[in-house]
Amino acid sequence: MDPTGTFKNQKAPCGKIVDGETYEDRDEQTLLTEELCYACGCLVIRHEYHDGSVSRK
Repeated sequence: MDPTGTFKNQKAPCGKIVDGETYEDRDEQTLLTEELCYACGCLVIRHEYHDGSVSRK
């Protein structure tokens, strides 16, 4: 998956302020998958489903 964007000076889940990249993908099971990859190594994955529900880990 290629990066769809970048961000600067954002607070990562670990508490550090770092840069990072965003990735988005759409498929048949989930309406949208978004990944936030932080320079410190933290990763946030968000799934938005067709029924409107959202999961995040």
